[in-house]
Amino acid sequence: MNSNIEDEEGKPYNKEKSESNRYEACMIVKREGNTFYEQKEYRKAIESYEKLLRYLGVMYKGEKHLSDPVKLTCELNIAQSYIKLEEHGDALTHCNQALEIEPTNIKALYRRSKCYTFMGKYDDAKTDIDTILGIEPENRDALKELQQINVKLRDLKTIQKKQFSGMFNRGRIYQDRDIEEKVQNNQLTDVEHSTSKNPLLYALIFTAVLVVMLILLYIQMLR
Repeated sequence: MNSNIEDEEGKPYNKEKSESNRYEACMIVKREGNTFYEQKEYRKAIESYEKLLRYLGVMYKGEKHLSDPVKLTCELNIAQSYIKLEEHGDALTHCNQALEIEPTNIKALYRRSKCYTFMGKYDDAKTDIDTILGIEPENRDALKELQQINVKLRDLKTIQKKQFSGMFNRGRIYQDRDIEEKVQNNQLTDVEHSTSKNPLLYALIFTAVLVVMLILLYIQMLR
């Protein structure tokens, strides 16, 4: 199988070319991708960066120390292009691939956090931001993003509490209706009869159940 690839002018590229020629061939494609990105032609930019990844696989096969820095840049740029296209699933994939090369890369962590936030995975987003701040405590973008994530987490917990309260109130209404029907049909058990005649006892039982359920919800939200 012919392992040669073609450069931008369609000429066969041979792996025996000098290092400077190899590097320049890659930079041509990288600049092409950057130009498309600046022109907001994000899909074309992605195509160029993916082409560069293929070039690297041939030109620098077995030379990870030379190819990984360029590959990392490609993965980051592809991820950012997908974010611009609001295709966060694909962006997340390339953030992960960038982090396989450099696990503490700030840009990859930040962009992955943005993807998680868009997907509603606020805990995962916060984890990435916390990692960034562990490396760069004064990172302004990360601090700003952390504030936004915390707001979303608070809003989410408020919604969950309201939903929980609504479910509990609906359950109480259904129970009251059930007792009323049983009173009419003379079908109350001894406990139901006692609570229907003694509102204070019913209130105490209701409050105890509510407290237990709220404690369980709080424990779940802390996880």
